[in-house]
Amino acid sequence: MLCVYANGSTVYAGGQNGLFVSHDGARSFNPIRWTGVYSVRVNSIYVRNGLLYVATMLGFSVSPDGGSTFYNFGSQELPGGSQITGYGNTVAVAIGKLGISTDNGQSYATYSSEIGLGNYVTAVSMNGDLIYAGTRGFISVIKPRE
Repeated sequence: MLCVYANGSTVYAGGQNGLFVSHDGARSFNPIRWTGVYSVRVNSIYVRNGLLYVATMLGFSVSPDGGSTFYNFGSQELPGGSQITGYGNTVAVAIGKLGISTDNGQSYATYSSEIGLGNYVTAVSMNGDLIYAGTRGFISVIKPRE
């Protein structure tokens, strides 16, 4: 497995062969399948405000219902997602560029050199409302605007 996210007895696990969920505290897991993406490598999982966020090799996806349906985000300009995190209503995802949503994943803006990010964004973490974006060479600290 490449990533795990636990909340109570629900545990999500992701890896080379997709996304899995356990509702019994990790005693048993079932695959989560969604069109065209279920067998793709899952790099990062985040759950917030009832939404399941998954960063995959194809971009990132958001599920409002625990994995029954997904909205997929990704394109040639937004390569695979490597990490996803959040705080409050803000969700940040490393997708080559930095993707930021300040409305719980309803819409996203992407940033790169226009805010001084330099090159390819590979990692992201949040501490309160500060976003730390790791790139190939340095770390940038960003505070999203509401």
